[in-house]
Amino acid sequence: MRLRSNYRIIGLIACTVILASCSSKKEKATDESKTLNSEKIYTQDVNPYLSKGDYVSPYLGSNQNSLFKEKIKPYNYQIYTDRLRGILTGIMPVMCVEGKDDSHYWLADYNNIYYISTQGHKLTLLSKMQLSEMPLDTATIRNFANTYYTTGTDMDNKVKEVFGKIGETRVQNGKYSLSDNDNIFYSIYDRKLLAFKLNDETDPTKGISKIAEYSFNECISEEDYVVGIQMTFDGYIIANTEMGHFCVLTRKTLELKNQLQIVPVQKFFAPAAIDKNNGIYVLSDSLMIKMVWNGTNLSLMESEGSWNYPIAYDNDSALLNNGGGILGAPALMGYGNDSDKLVIITDGAKKANLIAFWRDKIPDDAVLLNGESSKRIAGKIPIKCGAKGENIPQYIQSFHSIPVLGYGAFVANTINGYPTPTMFLDYALLGSLFPTAKGGEKFTWDTKENKWISIWSNSEIGCTAMQPQVSLDKKMVFVNSFDSRNSVEGWSVKGFDWETGTLINKIIFGSQTQYGNGGAGYFQFINDDNFIFNSITGTYMVSFAFEGENEAPRL
Repeated sequence: MRLRSNYRIIGLIACTVILASCSSKKEKATDESKTLNSEKIYTQDVNPYLSKGDYVSPYLGSNQNSLFKEKIKPYNYQIYTDRLRGILTGIMPVMCVEGKDDSHYWLADYNNIYYISTQGHKLTLLSKMQLSEMPLDTATIRNFANTYYTTGTDMDNKVKEVFGKIGETRVQNGKYSLSDNDNIFYSIYDRKLLAFKLNDETDPTKGISKIAEYSFNECISEEDYVVGIQMTFDGYIIANTEMGHFCVLTRKTLELKNQLQIVPVQKFFAPAAIDKNNGIYVLSDSLMIKMVWNGTNLSLMESEGSWNYPIAYDNDSALLNNGGGILGAPALMGYGNDSDKLVIITDGAKKANLIAFWRDKIPDDAVLLNGESSKRIAGKIPIKCGAKGENIPQYIQSFHSIPVLGYGAFVANTINGYPTPTMFLDYALLGSLFPTAKGGEKFTWDTKENKWISIWSNSEIGCTAMQPQVSLDKKMVFVNSFDSRNSVEGWSVKGFDWETGTLINKIIFGSQTQYGNGGAGYFQFINDDNFIFNSITGTYMVSFAFEGENEAPRL
C-alpha cells in the first residue's frame, strides 16, 4: 500500500514554446564572455559520506554537475577493440564506482556485482557476486558487440534473440549505484536497494557479501519504480521513484527512516541534487521542486526553505519522448564564496530553455522575468545549439544533467526525431542505424547582470544518451557520439575546449563494433592516463601512457 504525505504541491505546467534561431557552424566565443568575472572556479561542496574521488555516483556526486578532476592529456587516440583484454562482459554497465582508493572500483551490471583493480594499466577482476542465474554467456555478448549490422531488422531480431532472455526490467538493474566512505556499495536490483561490502578489506579477492536490503514493494505500487538514489550531507540515502515517492534510508542497515509522496502524482525521471544544507532538488514533468531534509523529515514547507515552480513540458505522443528535456537531474551551480547559488535545468518545451533558479533566499537585485510568476527564476534562455535558418529542427531538448564548471554550463541536444532511448534496443540502434542527435551550446551565467549569455555553439556536435562530462584539469567538455558520415571514425568520445568550443580530443572506436556505444553509461578518465569505457555490452580500460596489450595509439 502506498503511503502519502499530507504535504501537497499544486502547480501549473507552464507550456512555453520558444522559437529560436540557430547556426550550422561553430560560432565563436563572444567578446562579452572575455570580460565576465563569472567563470572563476571555487571548490565544490564535497559530501563527506561518499567515497573520495570523482566517480562516486551517477552525475559524479551530490552536486550532479558531471565534473571530474582527474589529470588528462589532450591527444588523439585510436582504440582497437579487437585487441582489448580484460573486458568485463555485461549488459548496460553504468559506471565503475570509487572503492577504498583510487585504484579499486565497484561495478554493477544487470546481474552481477564486481570489485576490480585498475593497477598495471588494466582491469583485474578481484571479486564477483552473481545475484541470480545468468541467461547469457560471455561469448554470446561479445559476438553481438563485434557484429556490424546493416539493417534495423537484423539488429532488432538479434537483440530480441540474445537479450530478450533477460527482459527490459533486468536491464535497468545496476543503473543507480553509489559508494560510501566505508567502502560500502549500494545499488538498485529488482525493485530493491542492496548494500554490499568486501569480506576482507585487506584482501578483496576473498569475496563480496550482501549486508542489507530494502524492498520498495513495501511502499510503492507495482507500476512505480526507482529512478535514482543519492546521499545526503548527514549520511542518509534518498531514493526517489517515477511517481514521486521519496524514501530516506539509513546507511549500512537500509532501514526506512522517513518517506514522502508528492501529491498530486507527477512523473520524475532522475535522481535528486543535494546541497550541503540538505536542500533536495528534483524535477518532475510539471514542477521544479526544492524540498528540505531536516534530519527527521522530508519537508515541503516554505517556512523550512522549500519551494516549487512550474516548468514547460511538451508531451508529444508522436515523438514518445518519455521525458524529453527533463530526463536529467538538476545540477547545482555556485559554492563557497560565489555570489550566486543556483540550481539549473533544461525544461521540456519543444525547443527547450536553460533555466536557473535561486536555490535559497531570492536576492534583492532579482528581477521578475517577462511572462514569469515569481522572481524564483533567476534566468532563462532558449537553447539553439547552433542551428538556424532551414536547419532549425522541430525539437531541441536535452535529457542529460547539465555539465557545470564554475558559472559555465554546457547543453547537448539529444533529440533527433526518434524516440528518446529508454530500452536496450533503442540504445543498440543508435549510431549505426539511428543517427545520433546533433548540436551543443555553452552558456555562462553573468553574476553582475543576472542573466545567461551564450558563449559558443556547434550544430555538428553529436551526442548519445551517454552523459557528457567536463574536465576541471583541461577545461574541456566530452561527449560520446557516432559519425555516420565517417565509417572509419564511427563511435568516438570527443573533447571540446570549454572556452571556445574548439575540438581538442578524439578517442576513436570505429563503426564495426558496439564497444564504442556507451548507451546511458559513463566514460571515465582515471589515474595514470587510463580510460575506462562502459559500453552497452561491457566495461574495459585502455591506456594512453604505455606500450602494452591495452595501449591506445595516437592518431
